[in-house]
Amino acid sequence: MAFGKSEAGRAELYFAVNGEPAIFYAVDAESREVTFSQSLPGFDVVWAITATGDGNIYFAGTRDGNVYRYSPADREIRNLGPNGTGYSWVWDMVASDDGKVFGSTSRGAGVFEVDVESGRSRSVATGFTEEDYARGLGATGDALYVGIGMTAHLFRIDRDSETVEEIPVPNSGRPGSSISRAWVYGDRLLVRSGGSRLFVLDRESHDLIRGEESLIEFDYALSPPSPYNADLIYFKRGERLYRYHLGEDTVEPVDTEVPLSRNPMRGFGWFTPEQGPAAGRPVLGGLTEFGEFLIYDPVKETLELDALSGVNTPGVPIQSAETGPDGLLYLGGYQGGMTAWDPKAGEVVYREPQFPQPEGIGFFEDKVFFGTYSGARIYRYDPGKPVEFGHGPDNNPGMVFQIGHRQDRPFAFESGNGKLYIGSVPGYGVVGGALTVFSRESGEWQVFPEPIPEQSIIGLAWGEDGLLYGSTSVFGGLGSRPSAQDAVVFAWDPEQEAVVRSVAPDIPGIDATPRAIGDLSFGPDGHLWAAAQGTLFKMDPETLEVLRSKTVFPSDWDLTHYWRPVYLRWGDDGFLYTSLGRRLVVVDPEHWQVLHRGDSTTTLALDPDGNLFFSRHATLYRIPANSGSP
Repeated sequence: MAFGKSEAGRAELYFAVNGEPAIFYAVDAESREVTFSQSLPGFDVVWAITATGDGNIYFAGTRDGNVYRYSPADREIRNLGPNGTGYSWVWDMVASDDGKVFGSTSRGAGVFEVDVESGRSRSVATGFTEEDYARGLGATGDALYVGIGMTAHLFRIDRDSETVEEIPVPNSGRPGSSISRAWVYGDRLLVRSGGSRLFVLDRESHDLIRGEESLIEFDYALSPPSPYNADLIYFKRGERLYRYHLGEDTVEPVDTEVPLSRNPMRGFGWFTPEQGPAAGRPVLGGLTEFGEFLIYDPVKETLELDALSGVNTPGVPIQSAETGPDGLLYLGGYQGGMTAWDPKAGEVVYREPQFPQPEGIGFFEDKVFFGTYSGARIYRYDPGKPVEFGHGPDNNPGMVFQIGHRQDRPFAFESGNGKLYIGSVPGYGVVGGALTVFSRESGEWQVFPEPIPEQSIIGLAWGEDGLLYGSTSVFGGLGSRPSAQDAVVFAWDPEQEAVVRSVAPDIPGIDATPRAIGDLSFGPDGHLWAAAQGTLFKMDPETLEVLRSKTVFPSDWDLTHYWRPVYLRWGDDGFLYTSLGRRLVVVDPEHWQVLHRGDSTTTLALDPDGNLFFSRHATLYRIPANSGSP
């Protein structure tokens, strides 16, 4: 989010709403009304946006690597072309006072510069770290500060010589952590670790003023210094607004009784209203992740929270889809959002746009469980109770458990013998998934880190022999390097709470040794069926020997990650519906004949009536049961 002014001189805020496609907005800061909007084809997420001294707004997305400029004077967006680093994902952009815009990239850590006068971009630095993510930036007249993940580092780049030096911070060299932003205010260098931890350093000496023992916790964004006192900056934590006195190194809550939303802040800015009680003097504005706009008047110490009018939320890509025992189709959205949809009525039963991103969905005891990113938080929803969304165990849906143990993405769910099982992928920069177990009898959660060392768990199936079967991916969190070579299938004994057998399957005729295996499912024949990217195979559960296999699509393991299972759905018509090769595939399991190779898809679900659902980006498709063709 960025603040600026319209051609008429009125204060505006600029941001993009994530979706398919994303939408760029300009909104009047006083009236909170939209003054300009434009969809951005090819965009789904815009992290990087900044305002320059000439009044223009620069932004970039996470797909094409190009830099865009919005002119408030012309009400026009212009594509300025590639950013110059060769990397397509732009994380952050900041402007300096001398007519430059700087950006940071992945999946290759790079820094680029945009000349405001010419609009041309060039690479400033690449190859200065082995990490893949230049996550955040800070800029002054003489230096750039570059935050790195997913092993944390902070670098200073001299703008004249472009020499690079590392600045030690408390989490330097720590896997699974990042420096995601830097601000230079006065003689202080303020550094954000992750999304909520603030380190404070002396700008010149780099001496640590606030480290891990005394860090400030905050919700993502810091304000620019106050125009009333340049030593004061503001931030939000939870439902309160706080001020930090840089010179005195003191933090105190703002004296107001108005509670704020718990949603993270996306940005702050000072602007001067033309009307109202604060007309003619600066107030602080801020925007939350879900479009709530706050105004704080530091003179009268009043705080307002209002919604922006006219801002539409586009459909987001569908991240997960499962049919529940109640016949409803539960959908999770990329970057957030959850919907319960009734296929028979063709209508939405419940929608929660502020729901964190569901990676996997499971069912246990007539309740729906969502494994959400980030932080591997488990939410529970009881369809039989009134809806009251929140982040506590008494909410419905509400968060009931956080896996911890550096886990980030719970993809796999299964239940058996009174227990719910969850397989997960670890966080950024680390390898090693976990198996999480919830017991109906005790009501307790247990986490078993790395049942298969240094591998993620992406497939689970309950066997009639009382064992839980699992499958793995050698890929860990983004920015990590796999240490294992071969994915495995394993059997877990709930009584012993241990893996009792595991094997890297020997699959006849496969074109490449699998680096990820999943989903798993027991077929009508009693055998354990599994998938590895484009190959389908079945195993003897007692020996984990591969009995038969078929490669439908070639393997390609030249990837940065592979977590999402290949879904296996058994229809009442005797066919196996699957997402082999990330496409809709129908297999006659008796004859191992592929009946249909269809559209690309990221999800797959069957409802109780035999209707098939699959998604592509933000669109859900249905193939009716008994339609005559799969």
